[in-house]
Amino acid sequence: MVVRILAAIHEKVPRDYPQCRQFRIGKDERYYRYQIVLKDEHLGHLFRMTVDDTTAEGHLIVVDIHHKTRPFPPKS
Repeated sequence: MVVRILAAIHEKVPRDYPQCRQFRIGKDERYYRYQIVLKDEHLGHLFRMTVDDTTAEGHLIVVDIHHKTRPFPPKS
């Protein structure tokens, strides 16, 4: 799962930046919220990230990640 989330962050955060940069966190304009959902055999993994797009021009810096899981119902 670690490799999958790192690959997803590398690919999806820059790709989705134009649409997601509007989701600013609170009054601090430096950060926006981004989330990725990955699935494995029995669980859904939700990763919520705080991304800094102002500290280093041209760079998106993931400064925090929260992870939650939720079981999937069995396939019939």
